[in-house]
Amino acid sequence: MTWNPEKYLSFANIRFRAAMDLIERIPHADFKRIYDLGSGTGHVTNILQERWPTARVTAVDNSPEMLTHFHAEFPKLECQSADIRSWQASEPPDLIFSNAALQWVPGHETLFAGLLGQLNPGGWLAVQMPR
Repeated sequence: MTWNPEKYLSFANIRFRAAMDLIERIPHADFKRIYDLGSGTGHVTNILQERWPTARVTAVDNSPEMLTHFHAEFPKLECQSADIRSWQASEPPDLIFSNAALQWVPGHETLFAGLLGQLNPGGWLAVQMPR
């Protein structure tokens, strides 16, 4: 599937509302390492970085179009190209965040177990998937 960043952002109000609700449910803990899986254009990644300014936040997406947009709009933020199905954190995260991405990934039984297994003790897995 090819993603169109401009089309994606034309629905930003709807797309980001659930992400903002999810972010509000996460405690203001002293997170050091955060990953945003399925980050798309990076707008939510930027919000995560602003909420936890001392954390190292990395966006993860596999769409070249979205990553190109991400780099252009947020050149100071870190991102990596990876498929969520095989993604592995380079260091144990305190928070793995994903908004409206994991519904596209098959095998939730193993996916979620694998993501939880990567977290630091006491870490958070915060996921929102549309119906």
